[in-house]
Amino acid sequence: MMSLVGALAGSTAILVTWIVAVLDFIGVGLLRPRGFGVKEISARRLLLAVWMGLAAVILFLQMMPFVLPVRGPTLAVVAAGGLPGWLQNRTTVRQSLAAAHAPAWRLKLVALRLFAAG
Repeated sequence: MMSLVGALAGSTAILVTWIVAVLDFIGVGLLRPRGFGVKEISARRLLLAVWMGLAAVILFLQMMPFVLPVRGPTLAVVAAGGLPGWLQNRTTVRQSLAAAHAPAWRLKLVALRLFAAG
């Protein structure tokens, strides 16, 4: 019974970690379109922001050892890196999600959850 509880706790921790990572990647990925003057954030652009954010984080982590060793502060920078993207685009994302069709948006949300689960 204890091994089942441990397995559920471990699986939950992994799921929460992936959700936080995907939200961070989306936040980092949202910084790029805003810099190029994109005003509307669609569900498709949110899904593309995951990959753009992942690429930016990987680039940052590859360049970081040239400056400082990759340790705890680097993790903090990566973890907080998506916050400016979400804060800068919060009203645009909220309006875009409110304007989306409910059934189509639910399907895309399920696809995003499946992607995050892995």
